Amino acid sequence: MPIHRSIPSHRFASALAALLLLAGCKEHAVPAAVQPAVRPAADVATAMTAVSGEGSLPVELRFGLAQAPLVGASFPFGLMVTSATPQPTLRVQVHADPGLEVVEGAEGTVDRLEPAVAARRDVTLRASTPGVHLVTVVVAIDLAGGAPARTFVVPVLVTVP
Repeated sequence: MPIHRSIPSHRFASALAALLLLAGCKEHAVPAAVQPAVRPAADVATAMTAVSGEGSLPVELRFGLAQAPLVGASFPFGLMVTSATPQPTLRVQVHADPGLEVVEGAEGTVDRLEPAVAARRDVTLRASTPGVHLVTVVVAIDLAGGAPARTFVVPVLVTVP
C-alpha cells in the first residue's frame, strides 16, 4: 500500500502546510512586537494564507511566524485580517489545540476594516508538546445577538529544542 494512503489526509495536509510554513518563517519574518496597527495589504503579501473552514464573512486571514516554534518557549504568531469590502468592527478570537497555549492576544477587536488595508493582531503562543498543533481563529462582526463569522485553521509545527 502506498504511503500516502496510510496517512489520514487531514493530518498529511496539516503537516505539509506546517512544514512549508517553517521552511519560509526565517526568510519572511513577522516582527515580534505587539502592533495592533493597520497596514497596507501589500505588507502581508509574503505571509501565508490560513485555511478557511466555515462561515460567510468576506474576510481573509494571513499568518506568519518570526521563529520556529520550540517546546517550552513562547513564540510570536502574527495575524493579518483583510477584506475586499468595508467591514464594521470585527472581533477576533484565537483558540489552540491541547499542547499549545495562547499566552497573549486570545481576543481582540479590529475597528472598521477598509479594502486593501490589513489589520494586524499579534498573538503569543507556547507549546508543551511537539508535533503539529492546530490554531483556530474566528473572525466575526461585533454585533449584539449574533453575527456573521468566519473560522480559519492554521497548522503549527512545534519541535523539540
